[in-house]
Amino acid sequence: MSITETEIIARCFAPLAARRAHSLWDDAATLPLPPLAADGARCLWTVSTDSAVEGMHLPHGATIAELTEKAIRRSLSDMAASGASSRTTARNTDEKIDAPFYLVLNTAAPLSLTEEALLSLSAHTTRCCRQFDIELLGGDTIFAGSPTWSTATLIGATRHALHRRGARIGWQLWVSGALGEAWLGWQGHDEFRSSYWRPEPQFEASSLLTQLAAENKDDFAVIDISDGLVADLKKILR
Repeated sequence: MSITETEIIARCFAPLAARRAHSLWDDAATLPLPPLAADGARCLWTVSTDSAVEGMHLPHGATIAELTEKAIRRSLSDMAASGASSRTTARNTDEKIDAPFYLVLNTAAPLSLTEEALLSLSAHTTRCCRQFDIELLGGDTIFAGSPTWSTATLIGATRHALHRRGARIGWQLWVSGALGEAWLGWQGHDEFRSSYWRPEPQFEASSLLTQLAAENKDDFAVIDISDGLVADLKKILR
C-alpha cells in the first residue's frame, strides 16, 4: 500500500513543525512581527525560495530526501547572501536574533513512496532543520512521476539586509568557500561529494558583511553563487 500525504505529515514533518504551525493541522500558519536583535533593533523578515529538480540540480535517480535537503540548503545560501540568520547561525553577538528560520516545503514525491524512502526523507529533513535552526510552517506534498522535485521557501530575520545591487568599477572580487568543489562532486569525486549534494551556506561570511553594514561600511554587493561564479557575476555587473 502506498504511503499517503497524511502519513508523511504525521511521521516526517509534524515533529519539525513550528509552534505557530499548529502541528500542521490548519490550512495556514501564523507569524509574529519580526523579532528584535540582541541590541534591541527591530529586524526585517527576509524570504527566499529555491528548488531542486531530479535530472537538473541532482542526477536522475536522486531520492526525494536528497532533493529536499538540496533545496533547503540552496535556499539557506540565499538567506546567508541576504544577511538573514537564525538563533544558531549568527556569528556576531550584536547580530544575534531570537528567531529560527521558518520553512514552507513543497515536494513532488514518487508515485509509490516506500517506507525506506519515507525514513530517509525524515532523516535528511530533520538533520538540516536541526543544524540550521529551522522550524516547519507547512507546505504541500503531491505524488508524481519523474522527475521528482522539492521546493523550499525560507523566512528569516535580518537586522541589516545585504543586496546585490550597487557594484562599481574598480571594486575587488571576493569569494567565500572553495571554488570548483561542487563541480568535482558532480563529476563523481567522493571527497567532494558533499559540496555538490549538500552545499554549505556561507553564514560566516554573511555575519562579517552584516557587521560592516552595521558600521555603514556597506560599499559592497553580495550574491549567492549557487548557479556558478560566471553566471552570477554577470548579475552583479548589470
